[in-house]
Amino acid sequence: PTDANFQRYLQESNQNNLYIFSLHTHAGKHMMNITRAVEQILYEYNFIGITERMNESLVVLKLLFRLEMNDILYLKSTKQSGGFDDGIYNNSCTYIVKSFVSTGMKEFFDTNHVWKERTRGDILLYQAANKSLDMTIDSLGRRVVEKELQEFERAMKVAQETCRNVKLPCTDGGSRQQKHDCLYWDLACGYECLENLHATE
Repeated sequence: PTDANFQRYLQESNQNNLYIFSLHTHAGKHMMNITRAVEQILYEYNFIGITERMNESLVVLKLLFRLEMNDILYLKSTKQSGGFDDGIYNNSCTYIVKSFVSTGMKEFFDTNHVWKERTRGDILLYQAANKSLDMTIDSLGRRVVEKELQEFERAMKVAQETCRNVKLPCTDGGSRQQKHDCLYWDLACGYECLENLHATE
C-alpha cells in the first residue's frame, strides 16, 4: 500500500458521504440536499455518540436512558496499537497494523477538492452531532455529567484490570480460537466478566 494507491482508490470510489448514507432511514429521498439529510438524521435518532468522545457519549447515553454502569462498560481494543482481527475471513487471523496518517495522506485530506466534496456531508453531520452532544451535556448539567464521567472512568480502570485475561478470537500470536469470551465475532469481548464485575461490587 502506498499513498498514491490509497488516494487513487478514494478518488475513484463511488462511496460519497458514507455515514449519511448508512444512517439515513430514507436513503435517496433527501440525499441530494446534504443539509436536509443531516437535519433528518438528527431528528430521527434519539442519540448519536462521537467516537473521539466515546466516554462522554456513553455517560450521556447512560443518563438519558437511565442505564446501569455495567451497561456501558467495555474493554479497550488491542487493535488500537496493532493486533489481529476476528479471524472470520477464511477462518484465519489477519494482522491489523497500528493506525496512522502519513504526511502525504494528511496533505491529501487537507487539500484535495474531490475528497472534500465527497465527505462534505459527513463532515457536516460530524460537526452537528458534536454540537448536539455539547447541548445535551448542557441540558443534563455539566457538573452532573463530569461527576458521572469520573465514576465511569474509575469503573473502567477496575474493568480493564479485572477482565484483562479474556480470550479473544485470535491470540497475540495470530492463532484462531474457537472458544473465546466475545459475544459475537470480536464484539462485546469480556461481556460476562463485566457483568460479574458489577455483581460483585
